[in-house]
Amino acid sequence: MSSVGVARTREALHNSWDKNDPKDAQVILHMLVIGAVQFFHDPLVMGIADIQELSKTHEMVSRSKTEL
Repeated sequence: MSSVGVARTREALHNSWDKNDPKDAQVILHMLVIGAVQFFHDPLVMGIADIQELSKTHEMVSRSKTEL
């Protein structure tokens, strides 16, 4: 769960930015209920490590071409 997302949702729900654990627990539960979550996919397990490496290489080549 994104810490920024939790902070913004806490501000919206409780109309304050102050941090306390009971409010944070309520906010995290609320975000889980509404489905506002992020999933982590391990590139090695998902078999997409090669695609990520290719994408990084393409980015580096593109960046070096624009720098020249």
